[in-house]
Amino acid sequence: MTVDSAGMFIVSLDFELYWGVHDHVRLPEYAANLQGVHTVVPKILSLFEQYGIHATWATVGFLFLDSLRALQDHVPTIQPAYTDPTLNPYTKLAMLASIDPQLLFASQLIERILAVPHQEIGTHTFSHYYCLEAEQCSAAFCTDLAMAITVARKQNLVLESMVFPRNQINQSDLTSCFEYGIRTYRGTEQHWMYRSRPAQQQTLFIRFWRLLDAYFNLTSHHCSTPAAIAAHKPYNIPASRFLRPYNPHLEWLEPFRLRRITSSMAYAARHGKVFHLWWHPHNFGIHQNKNLAVLRHILEHYTTLQQAYGFQSRHMAEVANYIERHQNEYGD
Repeated sequence: MTVDSAGMFIVSLDFELYWGVHDHVRLPEYAANLQGVHTVVPKILSLFEQYGIHATWATVGFLFLDSLRALQDHVPTIQPAYTDPTLNPYTKLAMLASIDPQLLFASQLIERILAVPHQEIGTHTFSHYYCLEAEQCSAAFCTDLAMAITVARKQNLVLESMVFPRNQINQSDLTSCFEYGIRTYRGTEQHWMYRSRPAQQQTLFIRFWRLLDAYFNLTSHHCSTPAAIAAHKPYNIPASRFLRPYNPHLEWLEPFRLRRITSSMAYAARHGKVFHLWWHPHNFGIHQNKNLAVLRHILEHYTTLQQAYGFQSRHMAEVANYIERHQNEYGD
């Protein structure tokens, strides 16, 4: 089998709990989604183990801790200085004393993830850091990333893969990531509607077209190749498709949503390309049975493609390992 003949199925999850939504949802309205993470993650892991799925769990560093006191002890010396102060989670710590810690921390879930074969803990930064918001700076980002590495190291974990919160990516921060030992990151789909942007540029127009693209193929399959991934370090393993959560108001469109994903997986498998599926565990926090049924269907489809075309499940660091084993065939 030649180096590019077998396609790859990559799964990454943005594991963030409250810290991923603190700046744009009201907690009473979203608490059920966050509480549901603690019951749905073991179910997702069970499916991954059943179908042999390798996955990267890009984890906000706050989740490694177990209390607000512990978090306060790890507040970095340089904090984000966003123009919009509501984006800074450190300003909210004093207001969270009465919040259920399960919405804020997940050290036991991280242990559950690590107990399942072929699961990678990556980083989603320490504080769910936004790299494209006004007044963010490289010094604050590096301080944040260093703290994420520190809390992971206390669990004997080495962070090798990065998912940027809100997919906000800039080149200077990529350079810093590589210097801190990050080997891979999840880039965005190669289309204008998915380009990295600060929050205020994510207009309703863009969101509407992305929603349509989730159900109907407007922008192609978004599959990459190992050779393209190998071109730059850290390695960009771009997203192919966000697994949107079940929406009862759009239930009649569910077959289209599923077909959008499975047809792109089949394209990747047949052409030796890389398909990268991602979502947040809190997306599955409610309507768990519906969401898990869709996931099971996708994983059954993966099994079919594996048997027919040699489609291989790999987490993000394993993609880096694969590329480096074959570096001579891709060139430096």
